[in-house]
Amino acid sequence: MSIGEKIKIARINLKLSQEEVSEKLNITRQTLSNWENDRFLPDILNVIKMSKLYDISLDELLKDENKIIEKLEKDTQKLKNYKTYYEVAIMLIFIASVLSLINKIFNFNKIIGTGFNIIFGICMCCAIVIFIKNGNYDWLFPEDILYHITTNDKIPKIWKFIMVIVIFIAMALAFRNL
Repeated sequence: MSIGEKIKIARINLKLSQEEVSEKLNITRQTLSNWENDRFLPDILNVIKMSKLYDISLDELLKDENKIIEKLEKDTQKLKNYKTYYEVAIMLIFIASVLSLINKIFNFNKIIGTGFNIIFGICMCCAIVIFIKNGNYDWLFPEDILYHITTNDKIPKIWKFIMVIVIFIAMALAFRNL
């Protein structure tokens, strides 16, 4: 029996409508219908929610369900890739901030200053493209970027401190000139 059939039978046994379940799961009725008819597979968070809602163990829902296990593996790989892209984007923002600071501190002539500004722009554009491509819009909020820097275990503490300070100073200088 597929996961779609299992969740449909569980919903019917509890005498719940698709609308009621979709409200509880915070999804559309069409999404639930697609899952129940095996057109699409639910993500793991919704599988867990349905397990609780229908009072069915995760083991029962996922047992003999190779498609969902493959989907989970694919989603896990996407998350790993996303984390790598995010780290690259944060480093690009850091490099852009350093270049901006160097340009402000040393007040380079127009040629070098323009070169720094071009590199700064390229770094920021690349970082923004990485965020958008991966469906993440946290780049709009500097506190989210700083949060991800400070909670990343791969970055040594001293570098975290330096990165946060440099980005704050660069943002302060940028806002001062607006």
